[in-house]
Amino acid sequence: MDSLPITSLRELFRRDSRLLNVLDLEGTPLETIPDEVFKLIHLRYLGLRDTNVKMVPKLIRKLENLETLDLQGTYVTKLPDEILHLQKLRNLISYHLKSGSVYSEFGDFSGFKAPS
Repeated sequence: MDSLPITSLRELFRRDSRLLNVLDLEGTPLETIPDEVFKLIHLRYLGLRDTNVKMVPKLIRKLENLETLDLQGTYVTKLPDEILHLQKLRNLISYHLKSGSVYSEFGDFSGFKAPS
C-alpha cells in the first residue's frame, strides 16, 4: 500500500474491526495514532514504521495483547510509562529513528525486549 487516506483509515475503524490482530500503517501520513487503534483489544502487531508519529499516547496500555510495536523511522522520542504494563510486548523496534529524535545519536541498535 503506497498511501492510505486518513478518511479511509477512519472508515476502516468504523467497521467491525475489533478482532483485528495485525495493523501495519507503514508509510502512511499519520502524525498521531488514531484513538480508534486503542479499541483494537486483540491487536498483536502495530506497525508505525516510516510515519510522522511523534508520540505514543498513554492509551497504549489498552493494547494488552500487543506483542510487537514497530516505531522504526518515526519521530517518537519518549515512551510513556504505561508501555511497561504491556506484559505480552516482546518486540519494540525503534532503530533508525528520524533525525532529531533522542535515539538518533546512538546510531543503529537492534531494539528492546520488554520486561516479562
